[in-house]
Amino acid sequence: MVALAVGVVWPVVGRHRESARARRAGRSAQAAPDASDESARRAIALYEEAARLEPNSTEIQLKLADAALTIAAWTSGDRLRWYQLGKSAAERAVVLDQNDAEALFMLAAHRGQIASLQKDLGGLLVPQELERLLSRALALNPRHARALHMMGVLLRSDARAVAVSS
Repeated sequence: MVALAVGVVWPVVGRHRESARARRAGRSAQAAPDASDESARRAIALYEEAARLEPNSTEIQLKLADAALTIAAWTSGDRLRWYQLGKSAAERAVVLDQNDAEALFMLAAHRGQIASLQKDLGGLLVPQELERLLSRALALNPRHARALHMMGVLLRSDARAVAVSS
């Protein structure tokens, strides 16, 4: 039953990701914002229910974390709330499977977004923590595209910070 619910919900969240991309590009999204917001919230609620029913499922935790990341990226509401929800799900996924590259990436992505929203990127601890998580993810899966991209962005910003301080 849970697998069925997750299989049905995930395509809905994927469509929201496409709608978010369209909005960012200045094109109109396929669904009205209210309908998209309601569908996304329903998807999150279903993932949370699935996680309660199967608390030892890394896959469900990862889908919840990914859905929260997607929603936070396009919502006009409380983005921090979604990133914190996703961070909690990603942390649970890492506890369940410390060798899951996607779980490590999700944790880095949510921690980075939270730090960015809280303007807490200036300290040394956040970039070091993100680099550590991403390095672990890439050691497990050297072709993890999103982890590669995030590591590149992180290293580029570190290089700029070093250049400015010199």
